[in-house]
Amino acid sequence: MTEDIFGSFMIGIQCEEGVIIATEVSKDHQRLFEIDDNLMCSIIGTNDPRDILDKARTEALNHRGINNKIPMNVESCVKTINNLLLKSNEDGLSHGASVLVGGIDEQNGSLFPSLYYIDPSGAYNQVQSKVIGGKGYEGAQSILQANYSTKLSLKECQDQIVSTLKYLNREVSFSNIQLGIALKSNGLCKINSKLELGNILSNLPCE
Repeated sequence: MTEDIFGSFMIGIQCEEGVIIATEVSKDHQRLFEIDDNLMCSIIGTNDPRDILDKARTEALNHRGINNKIPMNVESCVKTINNLLLKSNEDGLSHGASVLVGGIDEQNGSLFPSLYYIDPSGAYNQVQSKVIGGKGYEGAQSILQANYSTKLSLKECQDQIVSTLKYLNREVSFSNIQLGIALKSNGLCKINSKLELGNILSNLPCE
């Protein structure tokens, strides 16, 4: 049985400095996960993604093992997660989950932020800003796109996420939000602790 994606949400933004993914936390569901040091993903539409994520982490680890410790890039991680989800479904044609995968790619010694969306049919594409789920998410997506610019700073992206959450009538607090940040500066992803998230939220402008 899958959870209702319209009752949950995920928001992702890519900028020059990195990638931010925010998602809702409930008592029974964590939705934002680290795959490797440079990779994170959020999944809604499936009740228990732990087996999929464990296999994706194994694939990422194996990739490092056979590629001189070079991490798996974001698109390869997207393909891995998508294939695992498809295999987990009986017909293998769709999987019903919505997924955001973000992280930092390394190419020729340079680092690049990257964000992808996998839709419930199994199709995927690279995105710069995305809202999935939550009542009114289509309007929220339109507002996010209208305010998006590749020149946004990481701090401005955080502001945009909070504004989008408020549009979706979500309470914004460290207790019900997960926030993951992938930084171009060091090539690493980190899912913020409640304390770190509280500090981030306390420094955002009040409306």
